[in-house]
This record gives sequence, structure tokens and C-alpha cells, in this order.
Amino acid sequence: MFFIAFGLGYFLILWFSFLLDYLFAYPMCEICLLQRFLMFLIVVSSILGGLVVSSAQRLGYVFLCANGLLVGLGLAFAVAHLHMMQTVTSGGASACQVVSEMAFIPDFLSEYFHAHYAFVPCDQVKSGFLGLSFPMWSLLIYGASAIVFSLVVYLVVTQFRSRSFVARIREARWFAWCRLVFTMVLVILFCVWISASIYVIMNQRNIIYRPERYTTHDADLLKYVDVVDYTLDMGPQQAYAFSSQKHIPKHKAQADTCKLWIVLSGRDAVALNGYVGKPYWRRLFEAVTSDAQVLLIDYPGFGANAGSPTEKANRDSVLAAHKAWREQRAFSATQSCQVYLLAHSMGTGVAVDVARSLPDVHGVVLLSPFLSIHDMVKGVLGGWMAWTVWPFLWDRYPTVDRLADLHQAKPQVPLAIFHGDQDFVIPVWHSQNMVKTNRWIDYHQVSGLGHSKDGFADHQLLLVMQRMMGAVAD
Repeated sequence: MFFIAFGLGYFLILWFSFLLDYLFAYPMCEICLLQRFLMFLIVVSSILGGLVVSSAQRLGYVFLCANGLLVGLGLAFAVAHLHMMQTVTSGGASACQVVSEMAFIPDFLSEYFHAHYAFVPCDQVKSGFLGLSFPMWSLLIYGASAIVFSLVVYLVVTQFRSRSFVARIREARWFAWCRLVFTMVLVILFCVWISASIYVIMNQRNIIYRPERYTTHDADLLKYVDVVDYTLDMGPQQAYAFSSQKHIPKHKAQADTCKLWIVLSGRDAVALNGYVGKPYWRRLFEAVTSDAQVLLIDYPGFGANAGSPTEKANRDSVLAAHKAWREQRAFSATQSCQVYLLAHSMGTGVAVDVARSLPDVHGVVLLSPFLSIHDMVKGVLGGWMAWTVWPFLWDRYPTVDRLADLHQAKPQVPLAIFHGDQDFVIPVWHSQNMVKTNRWIDYHQVSGLGHSKDGFADHQLLLVMQRMMGAVAD
């Protein structure tokens, strides 16, 4: 009976929501689509559960648990969605956009809806039925469903019989009601906690990395760079050596030494349109290349590269690109080249990891760094969730710990951090805590700046980079 009611109820909710969209053309955001996909999965799970429960009761329990986890996940997203609608910031990527990118919706379904609906940021979902927006309706629907599900679980566990149900309710004392309410609350919280944990664990690399590919429009940017080809086990890769009039010609090495800046992007940026396509970054690189050379890295799976990004693959990619660049520039094995690292956001974790492996590192500049993936999860989802998923993290990026190791192994290597105090993606307290435990860091907190790396491309950053190279006096 539960499966029939649940499946039919969610089917009617889905049908009615699409009818409202057809009649009133309500705008939709990515999380709205994810919520509807969850409702569709509940319908499917309920139908399957109803079909098997009569002949295989134990298998019916499996679908009962599946429904509970789907409802818990929907409730978690509904609460998060409403919270994000209150905290979305103007400009740049919002928390709502970050969470919507975690969606596990199949590509064909996502492409279909994007072709037929006009998607908007979640803070612009102002439409509603009876004065309530879709996020609020999602909260009410999943909240009511969670109550019904927890009540069903309570009845199943306590083995209530239909013939005595009414009698037991009439005879129940206050402590029995308290036990019922307490059990229902525990069931709801458990479903939300476990389903959200499973969701984060299964989608963790989709959360950490959002590979962007190049399009035909990016081909014009190749005129500013020399392509550096190299190969990893997962396939062919490309890095890009920035060129300018002052740049050292290809295949020509300096007599004794050189200076090279390796530039690393964030979780969803690529070298060409992320840096080379921005005039302010080109101007900064042109100023840098009067004293050094610049190599921009795309991670595996980014840009034109094969494979998929992982913590190890990203580190190996940088090391292999550096080696290929040396070979392309015809450096001998004995010629030294002072290497400097400039990284933003997720790339800061890669940079600190690489800095421990490259013997010629002479300086590191981090823009909007983070303490670790565990601290990021803790800041976004809370301590309970962070400790739940921590044993299952595939890529950890313990940046703050690696900074201490780097300084202990290479105390002569300077490191500078720039962080905007209006950064809502990686809050500024990440850098502040790094500096507290690593007093040797040169820290620059930029007032009014958010997470975008573009605001850092100014004279102050150039001055720090030049000081590291010894191009200007302190």
C-alpha cells in the first residue's frame, strides 16, 4: 500500500508541476531539475517495490530503503536550495551554481530539458503556485514524504497489525507518542545524513573538478602561445608556453640559467580562455616574460587533453609538461632552470603538491587557496558530513600540511598568498588559518575581492612575482 500511494503521489506531483510549467512557463534552475529527477526516481522505485513486495518481501525492504534515501536526498537539497537563495551573491559563481554542478542527471535528459526550458540562477526562481516557489514546494513535499516514510518505518519495525492499529493509538500514553515522534525524527535525520553522504562520496570528483573543453572560438588564442605536447598513460596532453615579443625564441636556451613560471588554473578553468583570453593577464605575462618564461597547464580532461583529472594525475601532468617544455627548449640535463608556481583556487592544492617534487622550485604564489578538501567539505556541509565522507575521499589535497612539509624541506623557497575578503567559494579564513600556522608566508588580503582570479592580475601581484625572481629590489 505504501509503494502504491508513494508512487502515485509523486507521479501526480510531477505531472502537475509540468502542467504548471506548460501553462505559465515558470523559470527553472539546475536544482529544480535535479529535484524533479529525484521525484522521477521515487516513482520508479515505488513501482518496482510494489511489484516485488508481494512475492519477495525482503526485496521490498530494499526498495523501501531506496525510497527513504531518495526522499532524504531531496529534503537535503530542498533545505540547501532555500538557504542558497538567501545567500547568493551578485557576480561570479554562487553556491547554488556550485551545488547544481553536482547533479547526477543523465546527459541526454539534461540536454533535453536545457533545449526546452529557459534555466536561470536559483536566486531568480521567483515564480510560484499559490504564492510559493518551486523550492518551497519541494521542501513541503519532501518534508511531508519524510514524515510519512518515517511513520511507515516505525509501523514496520514495531510490527503493528492493521486490526489493532486504531486500538493501540487510542491506548497509547504520552511516552508512546514521544517514542513515535523521536523515532520518526531519527529516521528522517538518518535518511538525510546517509543519502547526502552517499551522494557526495559518489560525486566527489564531479564536485572538485568541472573540466572545460576548448571550442572553435578558442583557436584564435593559439597565436599567443607555443603548444607543448606531451603524453601521460591516459593519453596525449597539451600545455601552452606564452609568447611575446620579449619572449625567448622557441628551441633557444639561455647560456647558464632560466626562469619559468608555471601557471595552474582552478576547478573549471582552462589556460587559453581562462588566462590568455583575458587582456589583463596577457599584460601581466608580458611584463613577467621580460625576466622569465611562462608555461600554462591544462589538467587531464581539461581543454584538449585526454583522460580525467585526479590528484595524482594533475601532479604528474605538471611534472610531465615541465619536462616536455625543457626538451622543447633544448635544455640539457645539466642546465638549471628556476621554477616558480602561480596557481588559483583548486590549482593551489596542485601547486603545493608539485612544489615538493620539483627540485628547482624557487617560489610559489597562491591565489585563493584552501586548507584541504576535508576543510572545504566541513565549511560547506558541516562537521558531521565532513567526518562521514573523509575516509572515502579519493583526492584530499592536504595543502596546509604540505605547506609545512615544503617549508621544512625547502626553507629557502618563498611563498605568497593573495585572498579576497569577499570570497564566498573559498572563504578567506582558509588563508588566514594557513598564515597562523605558517608565519613565514607573505600574506596579502585584498579588500572587496571575491573568488574570481581576474581581480588579482594587477601591479601588486606582478611586484611580488618580480621580487621572487630578484628582478626588483625589496
